[in-house]
Amino acid sequence: MDEFLEEIDSGYETNWVVSRYRNELQIGDRVGMWKSGPDAGLYALATVTGEVYASTFNEEDTDRIDLVIDEVLTDRVLREELKDHPALRDLSVIRQPQATNFKVTADQWALLMSMIGDVKEPHEVSIPAGSFGELAERIRDAGMVVDDRVLRRYHHALSTRGFVILSGVSGTGKTWLAQLYADAIGAESTLIAVAPNWVANEDLLGFYNPIDKTFHATEFTVFLDRAAAEYESAMESGRDARPFHVILDEMNLARVEYYFAKFLSAMEIV
Repeated sequence: MDEFLEEIDSGYETNWVVSRYRNELQIGDRVGMWKSGPDAGLYALATVTGEVYASTFNEEDTDRIDLVIDEVLTDRVLREELKDHPALRDLSVIRQPQATNFKVTADQWALLMSMIGDVKEPHEVSIPAGSFGELAERIRDAGMVVDDRVLRRYHHALSTRGFVILSGVSGTGKTWLAQLYADAIGAESTLIAVAPNWVANEDLLGFYNPIDKTFHATEFTVFLDRAAAEYESAMESGRDARPFHVILDEMNLARVEYYFAKFLSAMEIV
């Protein structure tokens, strides 16, 4: 656990074994990560980003769940401290430390958070409408044969990130998957073919011509304008905005840092 905690930070995506409470865990639940041993205690906070799924790890079948790390605690709550607390000394993680998953009440969780002090806000997890099973069925009904684990990872990556890279051998269906997924959740999508001769941000984002005093838009920026208009309209009317998905096809045909740098920087700032 120590090595794991040294390697991660807020936003790190991982998964965890589910040995109990399979039917009670829900997307968006806040969980604590407990280290056992001589220095046992609460070492990190995370948010559940997906449903429980079957997995094979080291030739062993297990149930697992995907998480995103909210915070690695600097002020860790140690077991010895909890054993002296009148309301927390009966936590199941203290009484039954040999188990894997432990349940706490809302009051116990509130007390744990008060002991930590300045707790960071959990990651927002926006799961598209419909269960994962329904989404998978729609995609497969469209004729795509895709491994359930690949589909689930893409599903949860998009639920927690606005930018996802699919890598792999050409012709394996990366672009098709992105298009079918967008259709399955009711998103508006556009396919932008990256050209090998793109050498500047203007190739993707367009440019302002000082001679004719006109901004020359690209298909990409026109689509962004439509997405921005939809977002503003949704905020004014108090509804959820329709998702917009841009698919950059074969984005590594050109040097990504040449044509995508400004847009990627803007995403990080926002």
